[in-house]
Order: sequence, then C-alpha cells, then structure tokens
Amino acid sequence: KFKTQILSKVRKSKRFEKIHAKILSLHSEGLGNSEVSKYLNLHNIKTPAGINYTPKLIGMFFYKFRKINRRLKHSELKLTSIKFWVDN
Repeated sequence: KFKTQILSKVRKSKRFEKIHAKILSLHSEGLGNSEVSKYLNLHNIKTPAGINYTPKLIGMFFYKFRKINRRLKHSELKLTSIKFWVDN
C-alpha cells in the first residue's frame, strides 16, 4: 500500500490547454488581468462554466497556476527497499 501527498498532473482538454496557453501568452506580452479578460470576451472565449472571463477569474487562474507549478516542482517520489510477499 502506498500513501503519498504527491500532486499528479491531470491533462486538460485540448480546448482549455489552448485557452490557458493564450492567457499565458497575453500576460507575457504585458497585458494585465483586465486586458486579458477583455481580449478573451471580445473573441467569445468562455470559461469552462460557459461564462465570460473577468479580471478576478484571470487573477485566480494565475494564483492556481503558480500554486500547482510550485507543488509539481517540489514533489518527488522515491521508493527504496521495496519488498513483495504473497499471503497464503
């Protein structure tokens, strides 16, 4: 039996991978949360819940993005001295 607190990375749908990549790209070009949300709404890009983006939602995206990346960066699983046995 294994018990771990390691974060596993769940693959997002292709659609949301593209949206998240676009948000990161716009942000790296210097756009703030308000400008990013305006861009997405102007191009009729919706959240997973089907609503318009707001600056607060973009801010939350970055908060969660950084939190997940920190956890992935510091997570490591090392197994040593593994023994197997069979109960009869």
